[in-house]
Amino acid sequence: MYLVEFDEEKLALKRNTITLIDAYEPGFDKSRYIQLSNFSLLENRQTKQIELYLTRYGERKEVGQPDYLEADVFQYRITLK
Repeated sequence: MYLVEFDEEKLALKRNTITLIDAYEPGFDKSRYIQLSNFSLLENRQTKQIELYLTRYGERKEVGQPDYLEADVFQYRITLK
């Protein structure tokens, strides 16, 4: 998952603003089952940071197992410059 600034005048992404937020782990056998999902963004009015909440479904178990949807939610705090 990447975060990137959008240039509204050119209707294009600004290449120098691309930031990796989360990625699959190389060599991790279950990476094919991981779904970076149900993320939400909000702006913290006090700190002015962007807060991103992301769930990594399938990180612990394989698809089809009863507890596949058990996953942690990660919080990322992003400061814009």
